[in-house]
Amino acid sequence: MIRLLLVDDEEKVVEGLQRRLRLHLRDYDISIAFSGPQALEILEKNNIDIIVSDLRMPEMDGAEFFQIVQEKHPQIIRFILSGHSEKDLFVTSSLFIHQHLSKPCEAARLAGIIKETIESLESLAQQEVKKTISQITQLPELPKTYQKLNVALQTNGETNETVSSLIEKEPALVARIMKISNSAFFGVGGQISSIEEALTLLGLDMIRGLVLLHDLTQILQVPKSSGLDTEILWCHSINTSLVAKEMGRKNQLSANVIEEAYTVALLHDLGKLILAHVYDQEYQEALTTSREQRIPLWKIEKDLFGNCHAEVGAHLLQLWGLPKTFVEAIKFHHCPHRKSSGASMATELVHLSDYLENRRGSQSIFFTTGTADTESLRCLKYLGENEEVNL
Repeated sequence: MIRLLLVDDEEKVVEGLQRRLRLHLRDYDISIAFSGPQALEILEKNNIDIIVSDLRMPEMDGAEFFQIVQEKHPQIIRFILSGHSEKDLFVTSSLFIHQHLSKPCEAARLAGIIKETIESLESLAQQEVKKTISQITQLPELPKTYQKLNVALQTNGETNETVSSLIEKEPALVARIMKISNSAFFGVGGQISSIEEALTLLGLDMIRGLVLLHDLTQILQVPKSSGLDTEILWCHSINTSLVAKEMGRKNQLSANVIEEAYTVALLHDLGKLILAHVYDQEYQEALTTSREQRIPLWKIEKDLFGNCHAEVGAHLLQLWGLPKTFVEAIKFHHCPHRKSSGASMATELVHLSDYLENRRGSQSIFFTTGTADTESLRCLKYLGENEEVNL
């Protein structure tokens, strides 16, 4: 049974929410606490799977409460409820939570979010991903620079000045962005000399993806003994996103689908960082087997670890509350025929872009290409018409 804890100093409010949630979460054990200290006492005596807490409370606010929860009970999923007037506390609390939910939040919507998160975790756990998550010191929060970027954009608007002021505090990130913006692909020949110029050229969606990738490589110190070269991973992710955008334009897809595929392509392999971080030398064995036996890496991962990088990455995005379309596109980027009916073409775009980039050798040191999905090829014009597709 899943155990949910609701925390709010307004007793009637939290009791009412408990009653309404029970209508939607009949198989859940739902407890309540009227303060942070009371909730901490409950945690010492009970195993809790997920906490939903109000942000602004007397005695101990939600930010302080979740900081303690993160330190003492890092395995618990942490959601916070806050209003638009609480930006000061929200910035602080964002360092310790998995997902922020705006008030008012209807019980049906909250129950849906909780169910989706737990179902995602359980579906992975059946294939041993609980082992993967438990070996990490804590469930990953949404990375810090990425969170700060989103908060800054919500507060100050989408201006290059807002974004550049944050990025400029991260020298390694600045170097990567400048290198990408001055690459031959964009045809500028080394003419981009400032972060603001780079932002104009690359666009906000790509910057968001690059920031998230940068944060993840900082959080998850991938050991060299795992065999995963994060620089190669960076290059492959960036190239895949650029191919996805070009393929989308060639097929005259909507701007929304193209931008979605663009961002998803940047993040499609983030699960590899998790697997390499956890399994270390075992992951190197997976890479070696994939290369020597010419078997796609994701199939080797499933055999060895119970889940492939696509499933692990999708779970993390689900946990962080990123759009469902992102989660599905990453989860099925190796098998787009399994996506839900009516889903956007982003999954096919990422699948074929990933396939092309693997064939072109950006990851040939470690990964085999597998085959392209037949239906995806029917739906989209294949970039690089001079290449034969091995089906």
